[in-house]
Amino acid sequence: MTHIDNLSNIELDQPSVLTIGVFDGVHKGHQALIRQLVEVAHAEDRLAVVLTFFPHPDQVMSGIKGQYYLTTAEQRAEYLLALGADYVVTQPFDDELRRMRAEVFVDQLVNHLRPEQLWVGVDFSLGYEREGNVAFLKQQGKEKGFAVHTIDLLQTEDSSSAITSTLIREALKMGEVEQVRGWLGRAYSISGQVVHGKQRGR
Repeated sequence: MTHIDNLSNIELDQPSVLTIGVFDGVHKGHQALIRQLVEVAHAEDRLAVVLTFFPHPDQVMSGIKGQYYLTTAEQRAEYLLALGADYVVTQPFDDELRRMRAEVFVDQLVNHLRPEQLWVGVDFSLGYEREGNVAFLKQQGKEKGFAVHTIDLLQTEDSSSAITSTLIREALKMGEVEQVRGWLGRAYSISGQVVHGKQRGR
């Protein structure tokens, strides 16, 4: 189980079952997806691979500032690997990637990760101006040798909405930490370096 910091730094020697997303927080919806993907991949003697991005595409495309992430890139990779993924690839998201045409990016995925299956949400898209939607990816799969498997999002307890990273961020802003615990499947935590003060409280 390995964390790779750039798609260009990996070239698999066997086929994979691949999923793509930001996976910030690795919440219960993410966990359900990864567990299913790992089970299918390993049953078929394939590698379970997760491709994610950092910085968050929202920050690059919309200029979002301030505290935004539920997990650091390192924490996210650690959680995903603990769920059984063989490889987590954290692809830097920058203006060059934002402008890359979907077909070019798909070619890179095929060359580096050898997907036989690509698992994505029904509203997933990639590439310049989000041109690489599910219909596009299915056509690419027919041409390049991979199947596209669409997945339903895990719903909240009252089925009012899907569990998403955005929903969790909003709950944190409202101080609903117990609700966040339920959606994450663990207590929310932050990490950082301890900085010593002037020690006046001794």
